[in-house]
Amino acid sequence: MRTFLAIAILASLAASGRAQAPTASTPSDETPTQFYLRYRDLVQKATNIEDVIALWSADQVTEFKAAPEASRVGLADVKRVYAAFTDVKVVKEMATPNYATLSLEGLTADKKQAAGTAVLIKENGAWKVTGLESW
Repeated sequence: MRTFLAIAILASLAASGRAQAPTASTPSDETPTQFYLRYRDLVQKATNIEDVIALWSADQVTEFKAAPEASRVGLADVKRVYAAFTDVKVVKEMATPNYATLSLEGLTADKKQAAGTAVLIKENGAWKVTGLESW
């Protein structure tokens, strides 16, 4: 059930991703792994959904904003999805200059090992979350 919920929420999230130029807090030389771990941390500390979608790919942001406001996922939903796995580590990074696939390991709520994958894209010099994170 948790996997289905995560996929459903992340599918909705896949609809958003504002492209923005790198800033002091998003260095252009940031590795995909560094970006992804920063993103996971930001999700848990975010106070509004805009902070989170700022790190999504342009396609994801477009899809998110195209959905009726009442049916969009909220910050609490996003936080719940990312809190479903703890002690997340990137165990392998396969990257080209503009795309990256990260192999992940983490723990489920009942402390069982889980393996996952995250896909990133580089837009305007900065890494962005794209597609579904799968576990």
